[in-house]
Amino acid sequence: MFREDLYEVTLTITGVEGTKLVLICDKMSGGAAKAKDTKYRPANGLAAELSLGGPKSIDNITVSRLYDTTVDPSIEWLITQAGRAEAEVSKQPLDPNGKKKGHSIVYTGRLVDVTPPPTDSESDKAAVIEFMVSPKSEITSVNSA
Repeated sequence: MFREDLYEVTLTITGVEGTKLVLICDKMSGGAAKAKDTKYRPANGLAAELSLGGPKSIDNITVSRLYDTTVDPSIEWLITQAGRAEAEVSKQPLDPNGKKKGHSIVYTGRLVDVTPPPTDSESDKAAVIEFMVSPKSEITSVNSA
């Protein structure tokens, strides 16, 4: 059995100049695979309709993590990399003891958004930074065993 809280999500950003930053993230959403559904009706619609499938796309992925001393020194660089840097998101299942198990899913694409945390002097929430990645239509799966 897998639980939502038992995943390690890693974001690797490779800047246009080759600089690499690896961040462990706390939340991930998106990444659904979708395809166009092309239908064909043979025999002037008298025979059963056929589904021919179609081109696949992967929804954008949003990952987030605590804005801390790991991120703060790189914030200016991260903002400059939006729309330019290559990005990889890896989602690895963990067992209840935090050990890797099963297959990780690896998405590669482009970093399209960097959203620093909002500012609110009356808030009691943690400061969280978000990143959005536009993945290519291919994903890979890696067995951790």
